Amino acid sequence: MPGAVIVFGASRGIGRAIAIAAAEEGFAVVLACRRGCDGAAIAEELQARRLRALAVEADVTDYNAVAAAVLSAQSFGSGLAGIVNNAGVLGPLADMEHTDPAAWARAIAVNLVGAYNGTRAALPLLATDGVIINLSSGAAHMPVPGWSAYTASKAGLAMLTRSVADEYGHRLRVYGVQPGMVDTDMQAEIRTAGVGAPSRVPRRALNDVGMPARAVAWLLKQAPVDLSGTEVDLDSIALRLRIGRSRRKPQAEVPATSGSCKNLHN
Repeated sequence: MPGAVIVFGASRGIGRAIAIAAAEEGFAVVLACRRGCDGAAIAEELQARRLRALAVEADVTDYNAVAAAVLSAQSFGSGLAGIVNNAGVLGPLADMEHTDPAAWARAIAVNLVGAYNGTRAALPLLATDGVIINLSSGAAHMPVPGWSAYTASKAGLAMLTRSVADEYGHRLRVYGVQPGMVDTDMQAEIRTAGVGAPSRVPRRALNDVGMPARAVAWLLKQAPVDLSGTEVDLDSIALRLRIGRSRRKPQAEVPATSGSCKNLHN
């Protein structure tokens, strides 16, 4: 039976969808959110389907909190199989001279230092052939006017992926996942801000969160050696075909039972 996977930033959007997809693949899933109650309702939904799930509180900028969450995941799943560094913020959207320094620094702290914290805490605990997944972006490889905090943080994250693969690739798998344009709250924020070309992409052109979630669950389950250390572009048709050929059918849903935290919402 697969061990535990901890998903940071699991309260909504891609992170929430990844947690659900990983649970359906048989992993014991730990939903790590800045506020623990944000993941509790999702964990209860999964438990009602007789899937293994646990919600914990962890601010990714606090290493001690992250380390405690990772240790909880190891205990919950009788071993740590994988970690998904998904927590992220868009950061200040403005020309650099008009950005708030504190907001700029926070984007780096969440998007890059947060992923380092999760990785650092997980490295001593991950099983052989364990998996680390960093939610990257095409913005890691090209500047976008007004997006300096986000692009810089994602560029650093891409190098973090390569560095971990270089140091630990003999026993672990690590992937940077570029999910493409996905219909999330962050995309709504981008459209509202109206800064940069991505803000002009119509909502109807965005992918559903289920697409990257299924791909990440596939990477966690299959751990392909040839993709380790790379930025995996989910817009690749060849990759989508490969995932489609190897994916097994998800577990059937079980009728939901009542939970103890009905007042919690995402």
